[in-house]
Formats: sequence, C-alpha cells, structure tokens
Amino acid sequence: MTENPYDILGVSRDASMDEVKRAYRKKARENHPDLNPGDPDAAARMNKVNEAYDRITNPEKYAQEDARRRAAAGGAPYAPGYGYGSPFGGAGGSTGAGGSASAGGA
Repeated sequence: MTENPYDILGVSRDASMDEVKRAYRKKARENHPDLNPGDPDAAARMNKVNEAYDRITNPEKYAQEDARRRAAAGGAPYAPGYGYGSPFGGAGGSTGAGGSASAGGA
C-alpha cells in the first residue's frame, strides 16, 4: 500500500482507536460490494479500506514489509545516528551524522 492509511479512512494520525473504528465502519458501508452491486470498483475500494484499518490497528504485522519496501526503494534500512548498527558491520553512529567515514576529503 502506498497511500497513507489514515488518509484512506479520513482520520488524523492522532485519532483514537474508537474514531478509527467509526471511520472504518462508515467507509465499509460506503464501499462494500454487496451494498454497491452495480459498481465494479467497489471490491477494490473495500480491500483498500480493510487494509488501511488493518495497518492502523496491527502495525507490527506490516513492519517487516514496510522496511523491505523502503529498502527496495533506495531508503536506508538503518538510520545512522540513532543507535542502530551499520548494515555493513561495525557500530553505527560513530562515524558522524552523515553515516560515512571519509579521510580528509578523499
């Protein structure tokens, strides 16, 4: 999923779980294929709503998938300077904020 699940459900990031659940139920009623029999895109919209709700309520379920997606898109799998080890061995954060050790401009 590339879209923000909060945007799909129409809630803010600081919404309570009750607000998220209410928004999900409203979107589910609007997009359910059984309630929109003439709409061929209703099932796809409902799947998107279901995944958005699942991502918000179960973030640990998607953590590995999201990390792989960021890494494949060129994002760093580890953030330098935040106490994570370097993906190439050694300790992260000891080489400065940029995460790379350069010898005198070489």
